Amino acid sequence: MVRNEQLPPVSGTARAIATFIKADAEQKDVSIADLARALGKARSYASIRYNGLKTWSFDDVDSIAPILGYPDGMSLLRKADQSRLS
Repeated sequence: MVRNEQLPPVSGTARAIATFIKADAEQKDVSIADLARALGKARSYASIRYNGLKTWSFDDVDSIAPILGYPDGMSLLRKADQSRLS
């Protein structure tokens, strides 16, 4: 098992997406457990991405978009980009 501090750093883009997803989920009272269920993955899988330690895959973003109120992953990514520019 790899410790969190041993993970390679993620890119600025990946960090910005993770930051947006975390803030959006917190605002909408969506928990890490909710995200994990939507992904069909363990809570630890969602947590490490939620905290920006690993990147969300496009498949992940597509899976969590609906519980965050977006019709699809592209809509979520567009909103993340807009919030970054605001």
